[in-house]
Parts: sequence; structure tokens; C-alpha cells
Amino acid sequence: MADMSQAEIRSHNALMMRAIVERVAAVLETFFGGYMMVESADLNTVYLILLKDAAKFAEFYPRLKDPLDEVVALFPNLYEATADTEFPDENWEFGGQQAVQRLKGRASEIHVQEMSSTAEPSADEKRFLTLVDESIKRHSEEKARIWKRMEARVQEVAQANTSSSTPTTESASRSAAATVAPITPKPLHDRAHAACVEELVSKLRTDGFNAQPEGTYSRYGERGSVDVFFLSDDDPSFCAIYEMWTEIDNLNEALRKLDEKSRIFATAYCEQAGMKRPTLTRAHFVLLATKPNMDLIGAHKETFTAKFAGQMTGGRRFVLQVFDPLSGDLHDLSPTPNNTGLGKESLRKWARFANKAVFYKAWRSRKQEKE
Repeated sequence: MADMSQAEIRSHNALMMRAIVERVAAVLETFFGGYMMVESADLNTVYLILLKDAAKFAEFYPRLKDPLDEVVALFPNLYEATADTEFPDENWEFGGQQAVQRLKGRASEIHVQEMSSTAEPSADEKRFLTLVDESIKRHSEEKARIWKRMEARVQEVAQANTSSSTPTTESASRSAAATVAPITPKPLHDRAHAACVEELVSKLRTDGFNAQPEGTYSRYGERGSVDVFFLSDDDPSFCAIYEMWTEIDNLNEALRKLDEKSRIFATAYCEQAGMKRPTLTRAHFVLLATKPNMDLIGAHKETFTAKFAGQMTGGRRFVLQVFDPLSGDLHDLSPTPNNTGLGKESLRKWARFANKAVFYKAWRSRKQEKE
């Protein structure tokens, strides 16, 4: 360093700063990634060293300080990051990933501005970065090995129960994961969806309908489930099904499944229960009141209009709704052939949550207050 100019020093520091920040991100992504988390003293030590180095660079580059402080506040170390035993990945799901991306983005900006084509790490720095990379790789491989052992053990228990007349017991189920103790958080999608279904069932029951969650069907090779359903006590010829969506990755597939469920569920369910088959099924396509969902509708007005503004066909009617589980508002969006029912003002009014993570955090907070 003594023989380097100020410009070369800044360039070298920018290179190392970005390398350190990228490895901070890699540690967190490796730790929280996949279907489970596995605690590691080695990885935690590496993470703390990286944070200390990143803090030194933040003194040299003040613009790095705010995004770094945000990440440190969420993840001071890997043990505190998973202190919540029920939802150990909560900080990662609720803003952590975005905070890490902001930190990486800021480091990249600084690096581009300061970088010189001749800058490179010293021999000692290269050895340190290699050791960090090896630690991250070891942890990733260990997670993969644990996951495979768990899958193998589950299959062994399942095969044993299949070949035996003895039903699966709680102790047998627990033994499936007895050899390891990873942290396995429930994905945010499942948590947010379960919260919406719970509130939807409560809303419908309050309105006087005998709503039931999770109705399954299997008929001539087509099988699946609906989120919520009820058969009318006043009119046995009527059935309503509700498909609750917190977000949609494939709109065409979601609508195709709605069509299948509206066609099969009522018939299959009533046949199994020995009931008369309803002649009318009303299929509700319910979207959580988030901005991304309202933007989706706005971007595909013609598709939603074609599906939900048509007349009843084959004893089925399709209904498009938006749901705010916190307020209990369940609203028909009622598209019309000229799209006036899906106007910008109407959709903007229902963009009540920035995303499903924001909704779930608010819902969980309210639930804890009630308890």
C-alpha cells in the first residue's frame, strides 16, 4: 500500500469492499436459502468477521453506511437472526432479502466509480476470500446432506408403515427427522395464504354461510383441492368454491385450475358424501388486496373480463373478488365488457398492501395483540 497512489488505494479498497459485501450477502443467502436452516458456529464466525471488515469500508465510503446498518440491524449475527423459534426466517422474508440487495447495489455503484483495471487483492486477501468461500461452500453442502438424510428417513418410515398394518404413530413420524435438527420455517407463501384462508372462512361464516376450508376432490384421475367451499343449506342445488391467491406467478394456469375445480369439485364431493349433485357452482377467484395483484389485473384486463364478465355456462358462474383480511372487506370487482369495472381508480383503491409480506406482518401483529 505504501507505494500506491491515492487513486490506486481507492481503487483497491473499492475492489475489496465489493468482495466483502458480496460474501456478506452470500453467507445470508446460503444460510436462509432452501427449505431449512442449519445453525453453524463456523459460518457465524465468518459472518461476524465480514461485518467487521464491511464496517471499516463504510468509514472509507460513507454511502455504504446506511444500507450496511440496515442489514446489521436485521442480522447482527446468525443466531439472533433465528431467535424467533416459530418463524426464524421472518427478518429474511420481511425485508431482509431486499436490504441485502440494496447493500450489494450500493457496493457495486461505488466499485464501478472507483475501480481501476489494475486493482487486485493482495496474496493475503486472496487467501482470506478463499477461506470464506470454502466456509460458505461447506455449509451449503452440509445443508444438502442433511436434507437428503431427512428425505431418506421419511421414505424409510413411509415404507415401513405401508408394509405394516400398524398405523403411523406420532413417535414414528418424529423419528423421520430424529437424526438431524435443522430449522425448517414454513414458507411465507404458505403462512400468508393460510392467514387469508382463515380470515375468509371467518368472514363467510359471519355472513351466515357454513364455509369449510380445504375441500379435496378426486374423480377419474383429476384430483386437487379448493381453499374454501360451502353448500347452501337453503338451496341444495347450489355450491360455492373459493380459490384464494396471495400472488400469481402463472395467470393462465391459475384460471385453468379454477375451471377444472368448478367443473369437478361439487360433483366429486357430493358423490363421496352421498348427496345430490348441485346444479349450480359459483367459483370465486379471490385476490389479496395488494398492489402487485391489482397491477396484475390492470395489465390483463382483457383476460379477466373474458373470464369473469361472461354469462353462466354449464351450470357454472365465475366471480372475481378482492379481499382485505384485516378489514374483512370482500368485494366483487365485477368486470364489464368495456372494462369499466376494472378501471384504474377501482384497482388503486384496493391496493391496500405493498405486497403479501407487508400484509402478513400486519396480520400477525394484530393476531398477537388479540392474544
